[in-house]
Amino acid sequence: MAQNEWITKEDLPKTLFEGNDFDYKIKIPQNYGELKALKKKAIEEIEKSFLNYILTKHNDIVSKAAEEARMHRVELHRLISKYKEDFRESKKTKTEVPHQ
Repeated sequence: MAQNEWITKEDLPKTLFEGNDFDYKIKIPQNYGELKALKKKAIEEIEKSFLNYILTKHNDIVSKAAEEARMHRVELHRLISKYKEDFRESKKTKTEVPHQ
């Protein structure tokens, strides 16, 4: 039970913040603008991780990746297009061979 009118971190179970499965600290937004920015960043990170996982698993074959993801191929292409610059950079660094 909250001690005051507002629920604070101290009112919540300690396990919510300590010893959980997350290896990062959650930044608590101080206003609505920060909340929107943090939410956008979190969604982007999840979408990029999803794309990296599903495309790597299927050797960049979009139709197979879309089928496993249970999404239409066109939707997967839209998601890829949204982050195409990020994936171009990561592919470039993976395929570059160091000069000897």
